[in-house]
Amino acid sequence: MSLKRFILFFVFILPLYVMAESWSDVQLKKTGTITVFYYNSDNFISDASGEIKGIEYDLFMEFQKYIRSKGIDLTIAFKKSDSFFGLYEEIKHGANGEFGACSFSITDQRKQEVAFSPKYMPDIEVLINSSNVPIAKNQAEFNAIFSQLTALNVPNTTYEEDLKKLRDINLNFTIENVTQSSIIKDRILSEPDLFGYIELPTYLKLFKEGKRVKRQNLFKVERSGYGIILPLNSDWVEPINDFFSSTDFKLTMNKIIKEHFGNDVNELLWKIDAPDNQDNNHQEISLLTLERELQEKEINQQQFKLQLLIIGVIVVFIIAFLLFYAYRIKKTINDSLVKQNEKIAQQKDELERLSLVASNTSNGVVILDAYNKTEWINKSYASITGYQLDELIGISPADLLVFDESDKQTIEKIKRSSTNKKPWRERILVLNKRKEKIWLEINNTPVIDDDGIVTKYIEIIDDVTQKVKNETALTRLSIVAEKMNEAVLIADAKGKIEYYNDSLVRNSGYSKEEFVKTFGDTFYLQQITSRNDLDEVIEGFNTSSDPFFYDSPHTKKDGSVMWTTSSLSPVYDDHKRLTKIIVVYTDINERKLFVNQLSEKNKEILDSINYAKMIQDALLPSSNVLKNGFEDYFILFKPKDIVSGDFYWFDQIRDYMIVLLADCTGHGVPGAFMSMMGSNFLSHIVLDNAITSTSAALNVLDSKVKKALSNDKHSSNDGMDIVMMAFNLKNKVLDFSGGMNSIFVFRNGELTRYKGDRFSIGDDGKENKQFNEHQIQLQKGDIVYTFTDGYQDQFGGEKGKKFMQKRLLNLLIQHASEPLEKQKEILDDHLKKWMKGYDQVDDISVLGFKVG
Repeated sequence: MSLKRFILFFVFILPLYVMAESWSDVQLKKTGTITVFYYNSDNFISDASGEIKGIEYDLFMEFQKYIRSKGIDLTIAFKKSDSFFGLYEEIKHGANGEFGACSFSITDQRKQEVAFSPKYMPDIEVLINSSNVPIAKNQAEFNAIFSQLTALNVPNTTYEEDLKKLRDINLNFTIENVTQSSIIKDRILSEPDLFGYIELPTYLKLFKEGKRVKRQNLFKVERSGYGIILPLNSDWVEPINDFFSSTDFKLTMNKIIKEHFGNDVNELLWKIDAPDNQDNNHQEISLLTLERELQEKEINQQQFKLQLLIIGVIVVFIIAFLLFYAYRIKKTINDSLVKQNEKIAQQKDELERLSLVASNTSNGVVILDAYNKTEWINKSYASITGYQLDELIGISPADLLVFDESDKQTIEKIKRSSTNKKPWRERILVLNKRKEKIWLEINNTPVIDDDGIVTKYIEIIDDVTQKVKNETALTRLSIVAEKMNEAVLIADAKGKIEYYNDSLVRNSGYSKEEFVKTFGDTFYLQQITSRNDLDEVIEGFNTSSDPFFYDSPHTKKDGSVMWTTSSLSPVYDDHKRLTKIIVVYTDINERKLFVNQLSEKNKEILDSINYAKMIQDALLPSSNVLKNGFEDYFILFKPKDIVSGDFYWFDQIRDYMIVLLADCTGHGVPGAFMSMMGSNFLSHIVLDNAITSTSAALNVLDSKVKKALSNDKHSSNDGMDIVMMAFNLKNKVLDFSGGMNSIFVFRNGELTRYKGDRFSIGDDGKENKQFNEHQIQLQKGDIVYTFTDGYQDQFGGEKGKKFMQKRLLNLLIQHASEPLEKQKEILDDHLKKWMKGYDQVDDISVLGFKVG
């Protein structure tokens, strides 16, 4: 750290940390100090008047009272920051006991960097502009108008985030940065061709003060709310949360908001924030209504002042008033007409806004006269019913929509409500212009004048056809569920049972009364399952929508065990939150019994096969025999099943090393029996008779195999593909014979293939077979390879194709310089990677030896 920074730290920064204390320390001492950093934000916290005022200042004063009511003497030190960004960074890297105040919007990004109090009021930002800029009716008009304007912005705030989103719709406007939000509204009030975002309460306060700024109906931004910020690790979050959740907090907060903005603004903010008023159209109507009420109050105040002025003039200048009576009457009428025209113009502007909202809502809207005749409909009404305004004007909608299947009792109920001048809400089946039967949910509100006479009716309709179908389907499904043998349950997101059918009770062995007595009216999935991890399964539905299946035993009333397979299926709401879990239990007692029996049979068979493997392993020769004849060697032997249809055989006869590799028909048990038969025959042919000629040995083997298979039950393809080699240890000459297989000799970087005959051992349909014998002069360092077709025929890789012989040969050439045991490891590893996700299709054998 430089000397300058060191001095700054001790002079300016360290004292701030000293003033701020942790909550745990303050609790112990019963006294302490916190530091509140702030930056001016109109109406929220500001020292522009010479003293600190605003909603958040009052909020901290109430917090101080709350802490002192707990017997703790709390002092609050307010420190002004140089900028909004500086304030945020101070708290982001701040100490325990520091707070930030500047109308901070609660956002997901900020919550990762600082801690927030609960919201103390809704957060809505509106787009305002200079008086010379018109109101845009749609996005196309907005793009055309605002592309040429300048936006005012406070850097590192949500204003900047909102303006960036506007730019994302291809708006080409200029952004000018200012230091604080009050400059935005001051300049827009006084300068042309400007626009920007401000908080909704600030806008409404300007409106109430008569400072007219234009608000765009489009691109209003609503966030979670405003909150006080703290460092992420601050333990002051605990008392702040307690204070915000205290009994009197909401009353206190409403009082503070009313003091700064007025009662009407406070009510509007919470009305817009209510769950049933989240629809943008409803919010816009609420906002327009308040604006119009404020305008009307202003007009009424102006009229009242005018009336007082007129009365004063009458009293003081009664004679002059009489002399100029005619003149005054005329002037008063003209003034009244002017003001009335202004009021009408304002009302027209508001009606245009309301019409825009009504025209773009998804609900159908129709205005009827006192006799239920149509005066106006919106686009959605025409879309739902199929009728246009010129078809409905002067006609009651019921005359066109009601048909024979419409419910008569509902129609009579509607008539009674209308006669009594009461609002009504009904659901009824109607026939639209397209001759489609649709269900409408109709909300009818009468408009009544001061004399109690109905002047109009406003109806809002919604097409609920699909909703009715879903309700009908659910009713039918519930009937089906009651008749099912399977037990069906519906639980909430915590596993609490909300519904179960009679099958659950029947399968338990209890009567209905006994079941309720045993489990009670409220019970959970966790109580009726043998699994102890059901909470983890339910928690998993928050990240995965895949159904969960498991088998489990259930103890019935009589003590017997019933096995069921259970399926748990999650149900989510529109926000992808887990709301329900549907569970179906299916009786699998018989299947479980069969599975157990099958398992016993499989065990018996598997034991027999494992015994056969012991026999086969005993017949296979030890690879140590090859040490006597070759410098190096390897055998990669991978049966597909427990036992193999491939086998290898080698032994030393005088000066010859006999090496044989065979692939018998089939794999598994059939192939294994064939391989054991071949191995046994070879022992008699080669060892007992001392035959070293490969062709002679194969001719005798072919004869013996055909004779052993000479019955009606074997296939004409039974036999074996084979390679037999006799290597002369003295002169290094290799005698080779083969049936449907080859050997490969690697020398000086090249691989040479020597093919066997095009027939195999056994009954392949060919008569008078005589195996040929090849003599190959080998040299020191030569490597001889041979293999069965299992490796090259294995499926795998990205496209699920065969490995192929060419790829195998390239692999051998590529690694021929490695020791042969290392080559075996490479072949095995390469095969495992190739097979990833695929099953082995055949027995695999690869053999190699190196001439010393």
